[in-house]
Amino acid sequence: MGVPWKIDINPNAIWVYAKEDDYAHKNLGYSIDGYVEAAILKIQYFLEPDNHGEGGREEMNKVCSKHTLTLSMDETGKVRYSGCDVKDGTLRILFGEKYLGVEHMDALQDLERALSDAADTSLPLSYAARVSIENSWDTQAMDIEAKISKSLKNPGIKLTPNFLEVYAALKAEPEVTKEDGWDKRLGVYMIPYFEAIVYALESNNFENDEILREGFEEAVSEGEIKFRIVKELAPGGRYCQSVIENGVLYMQTTPKYWGVDYSGVGGNLVDLL
Repeated sequence: MGVPWKIDINPNAIWVYAKEDDYAHKNLGYSIDGYVEAAILKIQYFLEPDNHGEGGREEMNKVCSKHTLTLSMDETGKVRYSGCDVKDGTLRILFGEKYLGVEHMDALQDLERALSDAADTSLPLSYAARVSIENSWDTQAMDIEAKISKSLKNPGIKLTPNFLEVYAALKAEPEVTKEDGWDKRLGVYMIPYFEAIVYALESNNFENDEILREGFEEAVSEGEIKFRIVKELAPGGRYCQSVIENGVLYMQTTPKYWGVDYSGVGGNLVDLL
C-alpha cells in the first residue's frame, strides 16, 4: 500500500457468530487467517498495473483513511456469505451472520464498489465511474475522433461525452441507481454512441461527398458533437436520437434507455442536415 496498514480483528466479537460443530467454531484462528490471506490476495490483484494500479492504491489509502483492515459481521443483511465495505475509514471484510468462514475467498471481490460507495459524496464522479472512463473512453476516444475527423475532413471537430452532467442525471434517477454497478458502465456505454456517429458518417460516404460535409459544417456550426441525458426525447425518438441545437449536434437519450440501442443516434443524421 506504500504506507503502513494494520490488521485489527477482535476474535471475541467474531466467535459469537460461529455455529457449534462448524469449522469456524473449532478453528476460529484458521478461519480468521483465511479471510485475511484472501483479502491480501485480492488487494494485490486490485493493485496490479493492468488492473487498478497506482490510482487504485491512492484511492484505497484516501478512502480507507485509517489504513486498517478488520473482519465484521454484516449488519445490513445484504451480504450472504462474504463481502466488504468501508466504514469510518476502515476496510472491513464482511461475513453473513449465519455463514462465518463460508466462501471467504470472495471477501474483497468487489473492492471497487466498496471504495465507490464510501468515497466523498461531494466528488462529481464515483471511483467506479472514473475507472470506467479511464479504461474505456480514454483509451478509445482518440481513434473515434480521428475517424469522425477523417469523414468530415475537419481536424477541429470536438467530441464532448459530457460525463459530469450525464453522471449527475443518471444518479438522480432511482430506477438507474438501484442496479448494481450502474456507474461502472459510464465509460463503456459512451463508446458505442459515438461509434454510431462514425458508422453514420462512413455509411453515408461523407468523406467523398462535399455537399454532405458542407451541410454538416453549416448545421453544426460550432463543430461539436455532444452527448446528454434528457427527460424526454423529441417526437419520433424511441431509445435515443440526434438533434441539432445552436450549432451543436446532440446525441441524447433518457435515463430509462441509457445504453439501449445506440444505433438510433446516427440513423437520422442526414435528415437533420
